[in-house]
Amino acid sequence: MSPTLRDLITSGKIGGRCLRQIDHCYQKIDDRDFEVARKILGSAVFQSIHGDQDHDYDVDLSTLARCSFCSSCQRTRLQQVKDYHQELIKCFNDELTASAESRRDSGYDSASERDPEHISAESQQTESQKRKERRTCHPNQLEEYAKKIKDMERETDGFQREITDLKQELENGRKHYQQLEHQHAQMVDYANTEYGKAIAEGNAKSAELEEERRQHEQLKHQHTQTIKHGEAKYAEMFNEAQAKFAELMQKITGLESRNLWIQEQMHNQHTIDQNDLMKMAATIKELNAGLMYCRGEQYKLWLTPTSQHVVNTLEPM
Repeated sequence: MSPTLRDLITSGKIGGRCLRQIDHCYQKIDDRDFEVARKILGSAVFQSIHGDQDHDYDVDLSTLARCSFCSSCQRTRLQQVKDYHQELIKCFNDELTASAESRRDSGYDSASERDPEHISAESQQTESQKRKERRTCHPNQLEEYAKKIKDMERETDGFQREITDLKQELENGRKHYQQLEHQHAQMVDYANTEYGKAIAEGNAKSAELEEERRQHEQLKHQHTQTIKHGEAKYAEMFNEAQAKFAELMQKITGLESRNLWIQEQMHNQHTIDQNDLMKMAATIKELNAGLMYCRGEQYKLWLTPTSQHVVNTLEPM
């Protein structure tokens, strides 16, 4: 339960913490709001409530309700501020009724005192009626009114400064918002530009990788074809070499047989004519020419020792 208006007036101050403590808000009230609330509660019109028609209590109560909350709750908890304002109005009406009853009981009558139910009707009085009431006021009330006017002037100056500060704060907030909006637009433009560059670079890199992959596939295909062609060529050359080797071995066998026959003839007859020597030399030369297909001296391994001797002897010829 929020403190009543009479409790606030009696204490002469308000709490230094936000009234939304029930919702775990313990923020400290701004010094400026706290000072404004103290001035309102310390003013003469609130110290002696009697329903002064020249004083706008509702404005003070509205200001008091707003100043009883921290700056954050003032902006975000408008409904709670309004509810507290209504509660202060109710407390004000109750206190006004109690004050009127107390004044009637004491025998003090004032033309300015009215029942709270007639406040709205009296606020519609003409200016001439109000002046007439002022002329019929008690002298003590005139002095009290003068004090009230001075207090109102001071409070008005404070409110004017507060309004000026709020306007300046609003202008600063608007400029700050525009600056943030401009920075946000620049950041969005920069992000879009960088994103476009990244997309373009990614597409170029993707195309480059695709070209490299295609070239790799092409080289792989060429390598496969080269291997197949090489294997076929090797098989062909191997078969050809085997055929030539078989043919050469056949010639070697025939020449070896002729060489044996010549050696037998030489051994049996112990003589050999010039014609036989020429035939033998021709045979050996033919054998030597055929064996040139073999590398090095390996062709001699296919000859008998006797033929090898003959070849070595006749080779310089």
